Amino acid sequence: MKKYCFLAALIMSGFVQVGCAPAVVKPDFAAKQKAQALVDKGTLALRAGELEKAAAAYSVATEVAPIAAAYDGLGCVAFMDGRYRQAESFYKKALELDENYYDVLGNLALLYHQQGKDKLARRYYLEALKKQPDNYRVRNNYAVFLYEKIGPYNAEIELKKALSLVEHPVIVNNINKLRKHQNGKGKKRRNSRN
Repeated sequence: MKKYCFLAALIMSGFVQVGCAPAVVKPDFAAKQKAQALVDKGTLALRAGELEKAAAAYSVATEVAPIAAAYDGLGCVAFMDGRYRQAESFYKKALELDENYYDVLGNLALLYHQQGKDKLARRYYLEALKKQPDNYRVRNNYAVFLYEKIGPYNAEIELKKALSLVEHPVIVNNINKLRKHQNGKGKKRRNSRN
């Protein structure tokens, strides 16, 4: 009987010990879908310039399911609000969560470009384009970077590639500005970023 009680006590303590270990719970598919819907809401708010609404949607998304897109969105809000260190932190968190979430690479490139960290900007632009050669936004922003750092020729090549992907008004505007500059009708000016 003593042996039985000892064994029972040992088994019970084992259950308690196992119960005390922190559980790693991965979000299920439904939670990820809810989080993505919140990210979509946040993105619409961000495009409308409603930074507080966007931040709230992205923040709730991180609570529902910590997905890379939500942290990328928080990084975009911080970037647009001029909080560059926080933006960088959010972007890196997105990469930490999903190393295959390549959209954030272009955002890091733009952040470093804005801060004048040219080597980092170039590195991230090139990495982003290597991973997503069809990302017209990154191509447009890289063209602006090239225009500012190297000159119009390389910028024009990238803008034409971006335009071949999507006829976005910002890209068309940048091409027109570039042509105007090349024809001597305008001064070298900073192109628009997308």
